[in-house]
Amino acid sequence: MPMLPPEFDPPLARAEQIFMQLEEVEAIMATLDVASVSEPPSSAPFAKLARFVAGQGQADSFQACRADVRIFRKFLANTGPAYAPRLAAAASSGRTQTREGEGCRISLRPSRADPEQVYVVVEMTRPEGVVPRHLFLSLPDGLFSRFDLPEPDGMVFQILAQADSGLVRGLSSPETEVFLH
Repeated sequence: MPMLPPEFDPPLARAEQIFMQLEEVEAIMATLDVASVSEPPSSAPFAKLARFVAGQGQADSFQACRADVRIFRKFLANTGPAYAPRLAAAASSGRTQTREGEGCRISLRPSRADPEQVYVVVEMTRPEGVVPRHLFLSLPDGLFSRFDLPEPDGMVFQILAQADSGLVRGLSSPETEVFLH
């Protein structure tokens, strides 16, 4: 029986299947007392993770994501249409203005009208891909931030943000991973 309400899109339904299978494997491995299983099964129920990613989650969903960062990161990576990894240390000295990822290109462009503002431009590079609704940042301190995306123009999203905002600071850091969902 599906755990997700019908308003969820197919990638989330597929993710539910994957995580149910992973939980079954972890349970079996735990009963076998296998030494390679060093982490306990997830304490974050899948439905709470899915609600948070879909933008419907409340405080309990956010706490579930924080409770098991490994599972949450795997969920985002396996179910989203685009991902931009951390930048290599040699390629990133200081702040970054552009990052290329799997299925996306993200750039930060200073506003000409106001030096305190920055345009965040997210271009989806797979024209047939799923249109994301949220941008997630996996920050260097291990926390996640979720930002709603505006309606795209074609497959390009444009956000006007304050230069000192969490979104701009996170995207500027080479240590940040970006997941589009």
